[in-house]
Amino acid sequence: MKSKKGLFAGVLLAVIGSLVLTACGAETESSRAPAGTEATAATTEAAEPTEPENGQETSAPSGKYGSIKEYAESELIREQVDSLNESFNALGLTVDIFGEGNKLVYQYTYNTPVTDLQTESLEQSLASQESLFESTASALTLVVDVEDPVVAVVYLNADGTEILSKEFASR
Repeated sequence: MKSKKGLFAGVLLAVIGSLVLTACGAETESSRAPAGTEATAATTEAAEPTEPENGQETSAPSGKYGSIKEYAESELIREQVDSLNESFNALGLTVDIFGEGNKLVYQYTYNTPVTDLQTESLEQSLASQESLFESTASALTLVVDVEDPVVAVVYLNADGTEILSKEFASR
């Protein structure tokens, strides 16, 4: 079971890395860090996830996490989010991952307002990654006791207003 959780953590990191690139793509050329610099550091730091301690990894009889919320609140995911936020801070972006029912939500918040042109770029990048998010939603069933899982991606402006959101169902 631990190997499945490690595998899914790797898939999760790939999605997070992709989302970093999507989020960075919405920034203006003059304000963006060199391409991939921060994302690579964040992905490298989190590439060796720690396993949850025995007795704390699941509440479901199947050996899986009992809910997406429980999985998103696990020590494994919280450590990865903390590491990513250390890197994202320089990009003017914060990330959170949380569970709501059958959804694993990736929420990105910009520290400065996003323009309409940047929003258009986010929409295009998100659309180009549809199959990755659908695969991630499908992979959730390997580690979480959930039916019909969904991955939701939400981008927020500094004032908390929603810029863009999209949901991806498992295939």
